[in-house]
Amino acid sequence: MRNLPFILMLFIAFPAHAQWYVSNNGGVSGNGNLTAVWVVDDQTVFITTGDGSIYGSTDGGNNWSYVPTSTSNFFSDIVFTNSQTGIAIGNLALFLPVAYRTTDGGSTWTGVLQGISGLTNTLDRVVFPTAQIGYVVGSQGMAYKTVNGGATWSALSPGTTAHFIDLNFTDSDHGFIVADDIGSKQLLRTSDGGLNWLSFLLPVTARRIRFFDAQHGYLLHTNLTLSETNDGGETWKLIGPLPVQFTSFYFADA
Repeated sequence: MRNLPFILMLFIAFPAHAQWYVSNNGGVSGNGNLTAVWVVDDQTVFITTGDGSIYGSTDGGNNWSYVPTSTSNFFSDIVFTNSQTGIAIGNLALFLPVAYRTTDGGSTWTGVLQGISGLTNTLDRVVFPTAQIGYVVGSQGMAYKTVNGGATWSALSPGTTAHFIDLNFTDSDHGFIVADDIGSKQLLRTSDGGLNWLSFLLPVTARRIRFFDAQHGYLLHTNLTLSETNDGGETWKLIGPLPVQFTSFYFADA
């Protein structure tokens, strides 16, 4: 089993310094909770909040500037594929799931995707296994793919209307989705870039998933435990307990 470093969302770590730093608010205001953080390099960082704000820092998190986007009232996730191109996802008022894209390092953002509107509908997670290929998932079985760096998106059909809690791709073709369906928790797996999906039942309720290749991965559960798989998610071995309730985890070497 790998030695797993756990990274909490309230802190920013830079491997070059081999220690942790706590950033003050540095200009961040509002009532929204921190929902996601993306480190472009050791100085450039972006965060999203639950009140529809994006903030950027160019000095390693010491000071933050508000990044105007639109009237979005919630952002759930953000990624950058290089220093200039990034995607932020969430939903507008009236539960209209949306994705915004920047191509100038966060200075301006343009809407590039609208999901299925409806009560409680959201886009929750976005990943880019390559600079051009990315995936977005959310509630009501919503799943989308881009092959041009997020400029345009096409709907995928994973075969369920479950709420997709998390996703992870190890390359452009091999990926996994944690699905929370009524009465069952599932893992969806694709090996052809989202064209086809296999479904497997999960042992307990999962919060986050991380794979470091197509066969080996971990699930973070809501009950202070981890599970490990060595067969692409078909079977799981329980690990734990964890010392505290974590909300996410990452591999430093994957």
